Amino acid sequence: MDVKKLGRIPDGGGHRTLGRQAGRATRSAMGFDYVHSAVDDHSRLAYSEIHPDEKVATCAGFLTRAAAFFHHHGILRIERVLTDNAWAYRKGLAWKTALATLGATGKLTRAYRPQTNGKVERFNRTLLDEWAYLRPYTSNDERTTALADFLHTYNHHRCHTALQGQPPISRATTLRGNTFKACCRNAERSFGTITQRLPDATPRPVDSGAQSDSRSSRRRPDLSVIAVLQHPLGPVAKVLGQPPTDGCDQHARVMAHCEPPP
Repeated sequence: MDVKKLGRIPDGGGHRTLGRQAGRATRSAMGFDYVHSAVDDHSRLAYSEIHPDEKVATCAGFLTRAAAFFHHHGILRIERVLTDNAWAYRKGLAWKTALATLGATGKLTRAYRPQTNGKVERFNRTLLDEWAYLRPYTSNDERTTALADFLHTYNHHRCHTALQGQPPISRATTLRGNTFKACCRNAERSFGTITQRLPDATPRPVDSGAQSDSRSSRRRPDLSVIAVLQHPLGPVAKVLGQPPTDGCDQHARVMAHCEPPP
């Protein structure tokens, strides 16, 4: 688990929308959002919430809801929770109570050593690249609303190099043969075979059992291509002709990302 602190966006946009000089005048006293995130060590399934603080009660409540999210996706038991050395995790009574309720052990990273919690730290970087700083937002509410789409894309559709090119949901036991595969079948009925394009590699069909020895298939996907995932359905519909008629509407964006060039 980890918390990422982000400055709130004033109505009308900040410096990314208005420019440095104009944006500086609108940002005073806006405060911060605290993005609490939890990542499962095995599946890399991620869960995030935005809160106005990182107090003990907030962290404990987030842990309880994250555990319920993981339980729904087949992760029935949490053995350990790895965090940094924030006061809430070291001394908070509500945090310790939440851990005891789950039957989990709290583990702390070594001081000034964030690499110990590397999985969630890497998720935070993806969170910034593909959600928080993906495009200029005109309000804080607009950015907050976009988080749900990012999490769905990350968990259900985004290729993960540590999972042989599969999304985290492919390792979730209860949904492995249900939502994930059915969602892909719906997309195939609308658009044909799903393919993925990796840097310096030819497009190939997605195969959940495939093992690739190609060095290029393990590289980090090109962010300029992934950025297409967060565009509204309007521009994507121009590429694909029409949005999908059934299944997960995120597949319209996935197909725009995965379709090979003409």
